[in-house]
Amino acid sequence: MTMLPPRSLRMTPEQYLTCERLAETRSEFHDGELVSMAGARPRHILIVTNLIVSFYKQLDESGCKVYSNDLRVGDPSQRRYYYPDLAIVCGPEEFEEGSDDVLVNPVVLVEVLSPLTERIDRDLKVQRYQLIDSLREYVLVSTQRRRIEVYRRGDEGTWLYESYPFKPWPARLASVECRLDPDEVYRNVDVPEE
Repeated sequence: MTMLPPRSLRMTPEQYLTCERLAETRSEFHDGELVSMAGARPRHILIVTNLIVSFYKQLDESGCKVYSNDLRVGDPSQRRYYYPDLAIVCGPEEFEEGSDDVLVNPVVLVEVLSPLTERIDRDLKVQRYQLIDSLREYVLVSTQRRRIEVYRRGDEGTWLYESYPFKPWPARLASVECRLDPDEVYRNVDVPEE
């Protein structure tokens, strides 16, 4: 049986990766600490599935690939590791040196917000993800109401923010030439209008 160190125990990135590769459950690595990943609720799972289907259809034959939340994304310069709900890569995947399981060149990252993770996804991850050189857009999708938020890297490296439905639907992702139609994103999900 694999035992993970207690959450309060500080770890190096190398110790984290060794433990995580043997673990039966997933944990992210934030500033030297393990952060356990909770199981998702049905609404969250349906929205992620709808997003995968939508992106898959739109990205077919584009050279871009969609990965689910089982692929670890790392920031080599910051030595942090996350499991975003979705990651999109265009062109060949690049992995952290010496690994084949830590993606370092996502173009788009998507987090589906839940009441337990919203603060981390909205505050901490917005700041950390923006440090990933290849990242062009970071998308937050609400599970509580029909709302999609997009952080987009501008031409000069500054980040711009758009919130839908305050902007006309559908949400547009310029970096991968995709749109997120609310009827597709929230298909079979009972979520109130904003």
